[in-house]
Amino acid sequence: MAEGNKILGKVAFVDKGAYNAGARYDLFNFVTTEDSCYLSLKDGNTGHPVTDTAWWKCIANGKSATEAAKKALAEATRAGNAADNLYGAAQSANEAATRAGNAANDADTAKTEAHQAAGRADVITSEASRKIVEMDALSKAVAGYINAAPVRMLVSVPVSISTKNKVRQKIGITFFPSYCLKNALYQKISGSSADADPSGNLTVNGTGKSSFHVIPTQNTELWQKVDVTVRPPLIRLSNGKMRLNGGKIRIV
Repeated sequence: MAEGNKILGKVAFVDKGAYNAGARYDLFNFVTTEDSCYLSLKDGNTGHPVTDTAWWKCIANGKSATEAAKKALAEATRAGNAADNLYGAAQSANEAATRAGNAANDADTAKTEAHQAAGRADVITSEASRKIVEMDALSKAVAGYINAAPVRMLVSVPVSISTKNKVRQKIGITFFPSYCLKNALYQKISGSSADADPSGNLTVNGTGKSSFHVIPTQNTELWQKVDVTVRPPLIRLSNGKMRLNGGKIRIV
């Protein structure tokens, strides 16, 4: 085999930086694009796009890696968001647990207060029942007094009434026992000189005599008849002389 030397030419790659469509590239010059690296296959490589495989060879394709990186970044972002959501959910769960604990404490307090109120209500109910019994007994006692019938009645009437008398006169009654209610009817049976109202107060109509039945409503057997005499006015004398009252003739 014959020995000798052979000229190899360029054997090293030369970095020409970012691809420029207006620049000249020779054999083994390499350029970079956004995500890949291309090697010039010939000298005088000008104006040929890196996708022209007759002039360029892709020695590092970053598109797949970029897409993978983008996907990985998206997944990482979603994972981060999910972690944030989980953290937020955990915080919400803790807050809900705290509120539930507080609500449970409030419920226990309310239960205790309800038991105490029930106890107080029982005491009040017992006291009310006792008072009702006392009031019932008192009511019966009062009813006994109210319904008690008198066993004796005294009646008082004026001896006579002057037609000029300015003081209201009445038929008075007194019952025994004294706690009996003073309920009586004043029934006029004759005369027109006087009238009696339901309370026994007398109204003078003129001279003469009027007779009344005084009837206790709770024991009518005690009724009494009384006479009321109405007379003309009189002049009162003292030692045979007219008596004066404030310099005026005293009429009775």
